[in-house]
Amino acid sequence: MKLKTVLTSALAMLFVGATAAGVAALSGCTTDEYAENLQLHLAFDEGSGKTAHDSSGNIEDAEINYVFNNALYKESEDPQWRDTGVVNGSLLFDGYSQYIRYDYSQYKVSQDSLTISCYVAPRVFEWDDPNGKENGTDNLTTIVSQCYKSDNAGFVLGYWRYGELSFQVGLGDRWISVWSGENKLSKYEWNHVVAQFDGANGEMRLYLNGELVGKETFFEGAQIYRAVDEYLYIGRNNYPTSNSTAPERMVSGMMDEIKIYNAVLDEEYIQEYYQTNGLPEIAYEDITLQNILTDDIYKTQFHGGPYQNWMNEPHAPIYYKGVYHLFFQLNITGPYWKQICWGHLTSDDMVNWTPQPEVITPTEGSVAPDGVWSGGSTYDSNGVPVLFFTAGNDSYLQSDDGLISNQNCGYAIPADPDDPYLTEWIVGEELAIKQQAGQGRRGEFRDMHVWQEDGVWYMTVCGGSSTSAGGTVLLYSTDTLTVDYSTNSAEMNWVYRGEMYTMRNQPQTFGTSWELPVCLPLSNEDGTITKHVLIISPAPASTADNKIYYFLGEFDKTTYKFIPDEGFETPHMFDYGSNVFTGPSGFINPNDGEVYIFSVMQDYRSTQEVADSGWANCAGLARRIWLNDEGTDVCIEATDNLDAYATELVSGDNLTLDGANELLSDVDEDMLRIDVTIRNVSATAFGINVKSGNGGNDNTVYTYNVSSSTITGATLNRGSTCANSTTSGALALNSDGTLTMQIYIDRSLVEAFFNDTKALSIRSYADFDSTGISLFAEGGEVEIVSLSVSRMQSIYL
Repeated sequence: MKLKTVLTSALAMLFVGATAAGVAALSGCTTDEYAENLQLHLAFDEGSGKTAHDSSGNIEDAEINYVFNNALYKESEDPQWRDTGVVNGSLLFDGYSQYIRYDYSQYKVSQDSLTISCYVAPRVFEWDDPNGKENGTDNLTTIVSQCYKSDNAGFVLGYWRYGELSFQVGLGDRWISVWSGENKLSKYEWNHVVAQFDGANGEMRLYLNGELVGKETFFEGAQIYRAVDEYLYIGRNNYPTSNSTAPERMVSGMMDEIKIYNAVLDEEYIQEYYQTNGLPEIAYEDITLQNILTDDIYKTQFHGGPYQNWMNEPHAPIYYKGVYHLFFQLNITGPYWKQICWGHLTSDDMVNWTPQPEVITPTEGSVAPDGVWSGGSTYDSNGVPVLFFTAGNDSYLQSDDGLISNQNCGYAIPADPDDPYLTEWIVGEELAIKQQAGQGRRGEFRDMHVWQEDGVWYMTVCGGSSTSAGGTVLLYSTDTLTVDYSTNSAEMNWVYRGEMYTMRNQPQTFGTSWELPVCLPLSNEDGTITKHVLIISPAPASTADNKIYYFLGEFDKTTYKFIPDEGFETPHMFDYGSNVFTGPSGFINPNDGEVYIFSVMQDYRSTQEVADSGWANCAGLARRIWLNDEGTDVCIEATDNLDAYATELVSGDNLTLDGANELLSDVDEDMLRIDVTIRNVSATAFGINVKSGNGGNDNTVYTYNVSSSTITGATLNRGSTCANSTTSGALALNSDGTLTMQIYIDRSLVEAFFNDTKALSIRSYADFDSTGISLFAEGGEVEIVSLSVSRMQSIYL
């Protein structure tokens, strides 16, 4: 090997305050023949601290921007250094807050030779306009960037949809891009990337794992246009697209050994460097975001969800080989809505949920190239789990498949049916169902739910009515569902059965489509009455009330229609909370035959608070539902499995109000279960205050109004930007004049259940020290029949 193109003095890279030329040996090689041309080297071997060190010695150490460097809601901590990498250690990038920035006074480029060498292991490939590359409007997830694209100045190296690499350079009169084409990065694996600008010979080249994968030619004697007065970014674009929460197109994954040279490296040298270092395997726990938010004063600790980032509706619950599975909408790149895939939680009791690797992601050439949205689960005729999901395809009109919508139904089967944790899934090559004309409103086709009765599988699908502006539930059925592992497919024959139920004269509050429809048979506790419950979430949330609503009635298997009981032509609510309890799913637990529903608990904070905290939303407690004794309504309670996580702190029976409050004055916790039964004697209103304190500025109160027979929940947190709320609904006292309350407090979330008939959930961002609890009565007296307060155990410790 010999030194190739070296800069002439006229085209030298501009450095201000540079130290002597780097002479450090190239990692993995005994000597670095290009040491005098090495201008930046980030080895990421620091292992701790908040700064990145340039091993070339040319640039001052730079702060690593990271949301938890100066955390607001938890203890501050260093960026996520890893002891293992390609060469020694590496650095994990979170995908939305983390990058390194150098001022242009330290680094600017205007030259004819440039090589960037780096290792990257991405967790996700971000969505972008499918026509962006063709139109020149592509937005790269950026590894290294110092550019001003509108002036055709500077350079950027990154990757696009599905991991296609691109190196782009401005020449003043034009913007030149070279792409890797079919040679793409692999997720959760190390990839060695080299990008070269050889202006003297008029060439740009891309190498992936030692192989030339892209080449672009232009005129000889070119140079990168002007020294851009822009930051040099590592892990972020100079001009990223953004949402209301965070910049997009930032690296989500690991990086190591980033090097920038003012020379064109010999191809043989690149290959030897790659072969010497190889591509070490990466442990999943190293590349995924860690459980570092257990000290966050607001993040729930006995509710399931991902350790960090954004989640939405849990769905497709299923039990298999001793393990409960719950999937959910996940954004791997940050705590905001986008880049949707299926996250995965497992548990042995529907309480202690453990995050697993995501299972279905948007994939090139699949039925879901642009998004994987909510769906359902069932068992095939042999008991093998099958998932059905909303397959997003934004290029559906060009698909030649006769699609009329970007939303259709895909399916997946377990890669290993013997694996109780179902960690890998095979996505079917064909769609299970394509929306057809006459099957609801076009473009409103998502959120499949599947259940089986009498040997027939039924599927409900979110839809908009084809005859009105309101929502509806579309229904399909099949009498065949069998997984065939010889072809990695499933045999099924779904038949459209029409609009299962559509409200007459539907009020606007119930939206233009009904998302996440769930239909299941439901019985009273002695099994003498069985009906069907139909659960919906009106959409869009911007105009509809997207709480979880339910109808109660009969499902006619001959006409395939849902017939609501009298009084249920308009749906009822399970939970009166102000749009905290949303996004329903449900299943029949094969262990006990009981019906459970799941939800997402919305966080309702400002986008800035979400960005500062690193998480958004959580899964609600699993709730059992059943018919009351008369079969006239639905009852609801949190799963009894929570009992194993409760340790009693105080208790008493037949107490006065003052006596009960004396007991409560000794409680100072932020993760609690409160069980209290109150008998009204002469009061006009009574209830409980929780999360009280901060000089009277914080309080969450549940009040029962005797004359109106309503329960009201209200929160007051003057120190938070989260809107204070008041909400109420009808609630009858028990026949003996008592009100039974079971209240779960999990830091910022309060879930309260009343008489096993209704719930009212609240988000309360009170001060950390606001943990006061007290009972009250107005206009008369009450008796405290029983009182118990228990500490709840975290599922993350």
